[in-house]
Amino acid sequence: IKVAVSLNIQDDIIKNISVAVGAAGRFPFKITQLENLLLNKNKANLLDNDVLNELENSVYNSIKGRSTAEFKKEAVKGAYKHAINNALGIEGVFN
Repeated sequence: IKVAVSLNIQDDIIKNISVAVGAAGRFPFKITQLENLLLNKNKANLLDNDVLNELENSVYNSIKGRSTAEFKKEAVKGAYKHAINNALGIEGVFN
């Protein structure tokens, strides 16, 4: 699974965010519900449980019924954390 994140943060507030997931299903897709959940929130919210649950549910709903659905709904969270690290310029694991 691959996740791409684009962020615009001003004074620790998320002013714009795009989250796209690839290699989960047949086609890459954006997770607009997740984007809407984070818009105008503090950047500390990027890894809240609500955010990770929305990410997991979005991936699962897009590929449910496939044999890899359970694995991918968990794997996407790690890929998302890695993408957040890259977007924020943080090395290592962002918890």
